[in-house]
Amino acid sequence: MMANCARLLLVLPGLAVVCLGLVGCPSNGVPDADLAVSGLPGMLRIAEVRSSYVNILPDEVKLKLDAHEDFTLIDVRPSSDYQRGHLPGAVSMPIATLPWTMNRLDKDKETVVYCQSGITSVAACNVLIAGGFSDVKNMVGGIGAWPFEVVTSNTVVVSL
Repeated sequence: MMANCARLLLVLPGLAVVCLGLVGCPSNGVPDADLAVSGLPGMLRIAEVRSSYVNILPDEVKLKLDAHEDFTLIDVRPSSDYQRGHLPGAVSMPIATLPWTMNRLDKDKETVVYCQSGITSVAACNVLIAGGFSDVKNMVGGIGAWPFEVVTSNTVVVSL
């Protein structure tokens, strides 16, 4: 049985405190997004949020690229970082513009997201999930963990 990734959100009247600690988050994925809230309005309420993205290793992404699998690869770093070097076939959708540009993508297609170190891409995965994407993967370690060749030409930047 797969463990859940959990985040606790404590809501006090007029004040929200977020605990960002992940609890038992497996590297191979988590169940579908869910939100459970307990307590009466105006009282302390605890909400559990579960994500539904799956972590994927750089080696696995490389195998997908080499096999010419049909998936969307998104670089959520600033476009200047993308232009200095990105994964082959990646589309630049900086995290700051993602909520407005993600509607250009197929929500039912497998989507792999990466950033510099794998932290911003987690936030991007959550944005995509909230936007209705069904098959979202986060490349662990970002491009910093990518031991293969990167592309510095054939730039595809998606902007507003």
